[in-house]
Amino acid sequence: MEIILIILVLAAVGLSAVVYQGQQTLKKQLDALIQQPAPSASLPESVARDLQRLQAELSETQAQNRDLSAQLSKLRESEQAVADANVKMAELYMELEDKTTELEDRNTELLALNQQLHDAQEQLVQSEKMAALGQLVAGVAHEINTPIGVSVTAASHIEKTCKELKDMVESGQIKRSVMMRLTENLSESSQLILNNLHRAAELIQSFKKVAVEQGQSDIVRFRLDEFLHEVMTSLTPEFRKTALTYEITGPTGLELSSIPSALSQIIINFVMNSLKHGFPDHSQPGQMILKYELIGGGRVRLTYRDTGQGIPPDILPRIWDPFFTTKRGEGGSGLGLHIVYNIVTQQLQGTIRCESEPGQGTAFIIEIPANVHEATPVL
Repeated sequence: MEIILIILVLAAVGLSAVVYQGQQTLKKQLDALIQQPAPSASLPESVARDLQRLQAELSETQAQNRDLSAQLSKLRESEQAVADANVKMAELYMELEDKTTELEDRNTELLALNQQLHDAQEQLVQSEKMAALGQLVAGVAHEINTPIGVSVTAASHIEKTCKELKDMVESGQIKRSVMMRLTENLSESSQLILNNLHRAAELIQSFKKVAVEQGQSDIVRFRLDEFLHEVMTSLTPEFRKTALTYEITGPTGLELSSIPSALSQIIINFVMNSLKHGFPDHSQPGQMILKYELIGGGRVRLTYRDTGQGIPPDILPRIWDPFFTTKRGEGGSGLGLHIVYNIVTQQLQGTIRCESEPGQGTAFIIEIPANVHEATPVL
């Protein structure tokens, strides 16, 4: 704008100079005509022609003078318009600076709020993981209590039987029939103790592996079928009092180099989700199916499916959103499937999708690399 203003001013000065020079020339010519004697009727023809030519030039110069004066007026108006525009632009610039400062302040506030939200979400995610582990602890402890209690009762019976047998031996009044009865009781009690202790040991071993895997995120090599059976065994107390069953299908001996803690967290969330949402009535018979298979490109497809009540179409697109839950007043945090999505796409470098129809159950299809450290992260 300043350059345009300078050009307009220079043009105005040039036009003024031209007008002034034209006026001075006309004045000199008019003065020369006035000093000459008045022409008589007998003026020579050449003088008359010169006079006519001068009069024509005078008229043309006056017309040019008027045009130049009009152009000069327009230039002065343009100069004023440019000055007004410059003032307006300065005002707009100041207003823009104020808006920029305001936006920077707003942006700083939003960044701070976003960081607070991220920190709160991280805390909730950790709380959700610990809650799932705590739920496993409570379930396994309750489940172990039964075989341990049976074993204690059987051991007490063995102690009583041994005392009875000892007393008979010391009195010398032992009979073959009594001896057979007591030895059968001892054998039955011993077998009962052994079976229940095996059951308790199996639960403890499965829970120990799952609990350790929950606390680490290292890449290790493991057999997928054995791992899935261990995770589901540790979750058995959660649906023992229900009419639900589970099934695991897939090729035996398939090995992964992946993160077991991440995978166990996914399975735990799926099972808990089915118990809470898919089968609200635990007396309803149903099934949970885990199917795994090796697909092309060195990837493994893991499909978890239940035969529950399914997900309504209006809710299905929102299940991955953080803090979205249909059980807000019943202990639901809305982070379970959000955690699952992040684990699959970030830690396991895979993809996940959900298929569900009301009354037809729900299926989660996960595709992950068989070797995480060799895979290209999914963007």
